[in-house]
Amino acid sequence: MSLMIKNYYSNSNQEIYIKTYSEYIGEYNFDEINLSSLISKLIYITAKLTENYASDIIYDIEYINEMIESKKDFDIILGFMENGVHKYAYEEIKNETYKNSIIIQYWQVKYNHLDGVYLRRVSVFPN
Repeated sequence: MSLMIKNYYSNSNQEIYIKTYSEYIGEYNFDEINLSSLISKLIYITAKLTENYASDIIYDIEYINEMIESKKDFDIILGFMENGVHKYAYEEIKNETYKNSIIIQYWQVKYNHLDGVYLRRVSVFPN
């Protein structure tokens, strides 16, 4: 399933698509009561993909924990690079993201207080 997002942050009419990277890998659901599996998976991905500044993920994990503890829904995209991790709010993704070839993988972390936490690897590209 792919989602289409209108890019309201640019003067162009270019639309942005975020879709599941693969039907076979990279989708995980986590119970909000036990987030250690989600945190472990994020640390594993970070360790696998980054050479420097892997500790960037700590700030993203803190954000995720704060949002879940306060029962606030969120949807973020994490961009993993050789030199760290960058967090994008789902609605903040801009065209510069696609010009930035240093992103190795994108992962979406989505939380809904009714459904729990969802983590999936995604492809992010302009139409």
